[in-house]
Amino acid sequence: MRTAATSVARPRVFAFLVAFVLACAAALLAVPAAHAAAVNNAEALRSEVSSSGTDSTVTLAADIDVTGVLATGRSLTLDLAGHHLTADGVELAPGSDLRIVDGVGGGALTTAAPAGSRRAGIRTTDAALVINGGTITAIGAPGVEGGDGGAGIGGSVDGDAGNVFIAGGSVTATGGPRSAGIGSGFRGMGGRVVITGGTVEARSELHGAGIGAGAVAATSGEVLITGGTVTALGGRGGAGIGGGLSSQGATVDLLGGEIVARSELGLGIGGGYAGGANEDGGDVVIGEHARVTASSSSHEISAIGARHYVPDNGEPPFGSLTVAGELILPADTALIVQDGITVPVTATGRITGDGAIKGAGTIANAGAITNADVSVDVTGHHYLVTFEPNLPVGEETPERVRVYASTFAAGGRDLAPSPAAGTLAGWFSAREGGEEFTTTTPLTADRTVYAQWTPDRIALRPETTAVTAGDVVPFEVELLSDQLPIRDVTDEVVVSETEGVDVTDDGVLLTRAGDAIVTVTLPGEPELTTTATIAVTPGDIASLALSLPDRVDQGESLTATVEGADRFGNARPDAPELVTLTSDHPSDVIDGLTITFPAASEHVITATLDSDPSVTDSATVTVVPAAVPEPPAEEPSPEEPAVDQPVRPSAGGPARAGGALPDAGGVDAALVLAAVGLVAGAAVVLGAARTRRS
Repeated sequence: MRTAATSVARPRVFAFLVAFVLACAAALLAVPAAHAAAVNNAEALRSEVSSSGTDSTVTLAADIDVTGVLATGRSLTLDLAGHHLTADGVELAPGSDLRIVDGVGGGALTTAAPAGSRRAGIRTTDAALVINGGTITAIGAPGVEGGDGGAGIGGSVDGDAGNVFIAGGSVTATGGPRSAGIGSGFRGMGGRVVITGGTVEARSELHGAGIGAGAVAATSGEVLITGGTVTALGGRGGAGIGGGLSSQGATVDLLGGEIVARSELGLGIGGGYAGGANEDGGDVVIGEHARVTASSSSHEISAIGARHYVPDNGEPPFGSLTVAGELILPADTALIVQDGITVPVTATGRITGDGAIKGAGTIANAGAITNADVSVDVTGHHYLVTFEPNLPVGEETPERVRVYASTFAAGGRDLAPSPAAGTLAGWFSAREGGEEFTTTTPLTADRTVYAQWTPDRIALRPETTAVTAGDVVPFEVELLSDQLPIRDVTDEVVVSETEGVDVTDDGVLLTRAGDAIVTVTLPGEPELTTTATIAVTPGDIASLALSLPDRVDQGESLTATVEGADRFGNARPDAPELVTLTSDHPSDVIDGLTITFPAASEHVITATLDSDPSVTDSATVTVVPAAVPEPPAEEPSPEEPAVDQPVRPSAGGPARAGGALPDAGGVDAALVLAAVGLVAGAAVVLGAARTRRS
């Protein structure tokens, strides 16, 4: 049993392949042209292929339908030459070989063994079949009432497989119950199947392998595939490639081509579903130029290896598996590596797909495994990469990705997505700077990488947005990426000092009342700038300004004007409500800001801040004495004017008797004249009244 390494398998494989190909080529070259024959009917064809003698080439000259089995009696080449040949089976004579070609193209051979005959569609027991072209359809005998049938190509019931070599054309082979599609019949021994090109589909109706052996085969033979497109479908209980029901696995070398191997109830590649303890999974090599899809019927049956259908019997030997090419495990299937088994995956090997890899065994991984569900022990390439968001503490949880390859790309893994809503610049080896980590960065050990973000703005966050002049406001500045806080850059920014905004060790000192605009800049490329507005109210009143007129008449009242300001000169409009006025003259009457001055002299008025008597301001007011008015002159009676008082004539008129009016003691002359006029007028009125009485 082979346990590891393609290098161990290849000498045997290539020796077998070279020997087989050389033998077939020698047989072809040995055919003399003189023995070529063209046939156009069944009788002539039977005669040519069944006669004994040296090798020859038989060419179809027409479509031919052969009733019954077409049996060969010697080695020959059958050229379909674009025609169709049908028969109820083809049987090769022991020791002979049949080479099928299609020199023109479009030719076909269809052979189906009759039901119940237990024959193969094309029997190759102890013989060799070489297919180089044409469309070949071979159907083994269907079973009758549960009976057995023969292989599509290979052995009839109890017949061995012989040798089958397919280099081209399109081949469809269907085995009857308990027989292989291509390989041995029920209870027959497997032979050699070599496929180097063409399109091949091989299936078993029931219990047989698609390619390999029928049920209950002593050996499952050898299968070598180096090219072409191959689909192998095992019948219920039979492997896709390998053993039929209760048959051990074959020696399977899949060195090239596109290969699909699956089973209805069994393994994709390996032993048949087994009831005993001796049916192992065989030796399987997947070469670097092969792409193999292997699937079992459930997660509980390995895609490659061996499996009992009686659980109490334990597991049969796994066999061996080496992966140097690509092994694809579809969803709903699994590769189960048994305890004690090591599966090498070479540097060119890959296991991919959505299927699981599990078991108590080990995979020695020098290549890549891209499957997400891996619970088996893996040595070699298996690395845990931690993606640190590189954000403020507590913002995000790191994501961890397990990679079974030398790079993320080779391991089919994506880098962790952006852990937050910011603009991710990439993943790097350090929180700042460092080397960028990509899907092609080589992995040699577990490691941590850090998100770095593309900053687009900074946010200034003052401790408060409403202060009193003179307060120092602490602040923080955060670097943002699309609103996502990245880190604190308070110690890195430059604060612009403007009127009323000064920088201290503890923050910004704000001294000017109103809306203070604080501007900070983060140097770099690009340079980022932002502002914050802080409402500043005036501080405590530190000074007063009392305003009063310099002079006022005695007895009058004045209203004072009081202005206040904090220590930075910011006005306090409420100062008038916060002061008390006093006077150095007790007689002054003070009502709020209104002062009445009863006494004439100089008065000192003082405004004092109620909350701080040390804050004052004074003003001096000169109170002017009020003028003393002259008492009014006595007027003579209208009936008896005083003759001894001279009457001063009005302007431009004659003087009255008595001469000029005396000086009125400083009274204005115009007033005196007006008084005299009034008196004279009264006298005239009185004289007229007397005249009317007389």
